[in-house]
Amino acid sequence: MENKTLLENEINIRYCSSGVKEYVEEDAISVVKLPFELFISVQSGAMTFISAGKVTRVQTNETVLVPLDNEYSLNIEAGTKLSYVAGLFNIYTNLRMLYLFDVPTKITGRDGEQICRLSLDIARLSMSNEFTTTRLENAVKVKNALLTIFSLTLDHSVFSNQRWQFMSSYEKISPVLRYIDDHLHEYIFQEQLSSIMKMSPDSFYRLFKKLIGLAPKEYIISERIKSAREMLVFSPLSIGEISELAGYDNQLYFSTLFRKKYLMAPTEYRKAVARII
Repeated sequence: MENKTLLENEINIRYCSSGVKEYVEEDAISVVKLPFELFISVQSGAMTFISAGKVTRVQTNETVLVPLDNEYSLNIEAGTKLSYVAGLFNIYTNLRMLYLFDVPTKITGRDGEQICRLSLDIARLSMSNEFTTTRLENAVKVKNALLTIFSLTLDHSVFSNQRWQFMSSYEKISPVLRYIDDHLHEYIFQEQLSSIMKMSPDSFYRLFKKLIGLAPKEYIISERIKSAREMLVFSPLSIGEISELAGYDNQLYFSTLFRKKYLMAPTEYRKAVARII
């Protein structure tokens, strides 16, 4: 009997960050494209969320979803308390699950209240840095809470028929994408990738570009820069250290690639994201 990986076994839910912030005075925040999905909940007070020209007022017990790679800004009223949870929800290594859906900007009502509560729970559970049995238990609770938030979001979302082909494309080439992800910081030859698919290099190149929209080399560079972006946000490493871990010995070349993709230097990006998380 063929041992075929089931779709649900390919789903990966990853916790990235969480926290709570209180604003005594009014504040305005403009944030660059983020490397994760971000849920911002209003625990008390109110704010205005602006993205893609759409203005949304968010009040107590309501949550807004900022999709990965979406620019946005916040106008926060004095006396407002916000909580946030950042996570990644992928299928077939790095295909965003939420990309396959038309997701809501704001979640209200009972589901909005529940996400607000879960957001606070996750922030509380993730505070411990000491390795203990309790910390492991908390990690499981955080993962479950994040899964619940994701599930509640899907309840308010509609599957996009226009994007279903992306899932089909990633499924066909998922062994190669997984190999690239596992060896991202090494030198990867196209011949290695084509052998995984049992194809000639030329045939594989044409298939990969047709399915993914990028040549294999372009895709690898894009994924390396994305990986570096996560390290900029979640680690205290220097730009030079991140450059090397991303697979680039030349820091200047790495910074050039990063600026080309995100329109700012790595240090500027790190400072911009730090304003909200």
